[in-house]
Amino acid sequence: MTTGFLGRRSGGAVIAGAIGIVASLIGLVLGWILVDSVLTRLEGPVQLSVATLDAIEETLGVVDSVTTQLHDGVITAGEGLAAASLTAAESTDSLEALADFLDGDLVTNIEAIQGTMPAAIQAASAIDGTLRALSLLGVDYDPDQPFDEALMAIDAALAGLPGQLSAQAEAVRDLVPSTQRFAEDAATIAASMTGMGDDLERSGEVIERYQATVDEARAIIDDTESSFSANVWLLRGLVLMAGVTGVALSWGLIAVGRGSAEPAAGDV
Repeated sequence: MTTGFLGRRSGGAVIAGAIGIVASLIGLVLGWILVDSVLTRLEGPVQLSVATLDAIEETLGVVDSVTTQLHDGVITAGEGLAAASLTAAESTDSLEALADFLDGDLVTNIEAIQGTMPAAIQAASAIDGTLRALSLLGVDYDPDQPFDEALMAIDAALAGLPGQLSAQAEAVRDLVPSTQRFAEDAATIAASMTGMGDDLERSGEVIERYQATVDEARAIIDDTESSFSANVWLLRGLVLMAGVTGVALSWGLIAVGRGSAEPAAGDV
């Protein structure tokens, strides 16, 4: 009875050992597959995150380039408008001064000349007559136009000049409001351009902060990917060790069962 019990016991140990070996091998394969499956599942989101960061970084680069070009263009335009506004403002003062001169001092001087012209013409007539008389004595005097006629032509030309100068002065004054409006509008637009340039500069700073955040996220993903790869190999090692340990224990159980069966066979 003892021999039969030992035989059944040793046979059960061998069978249990064989089942343990099969189970250990199956567990090793399934564990390896499971680790690979986890690796595949986790690599997808990581790669997607990397691709997303690449797209964000590329977009930030484009936006930063466009913002920089806009900033430079706006600042240049603002400086040009500010210079134009200053020039227009200075031109306004010059136009007003020119209008005052045209219908002021210049007209006064011309009118003063016109007031002296009758006397000058009379004197020129006397001088012309004297010189013509002296020409009979050998004095070389034979002008194409007598002196007094030349002065009369000048007096005739000066006759309508004050009115023309006054009309020109009014035309110049009409330009002053337009020039002032242009100076004011140009100054307003230049201020707006300056404000826009400041906004674009702040946008550039925001883009730089986003870029820094993307770089930080990329570094975290790289570290995660590196540690994840190391952990995967660690898991694979644990699965392999568990499988080898199970096989070794099962093989030991088989050896024990076979060792117990040999004496029992000898007793029979």
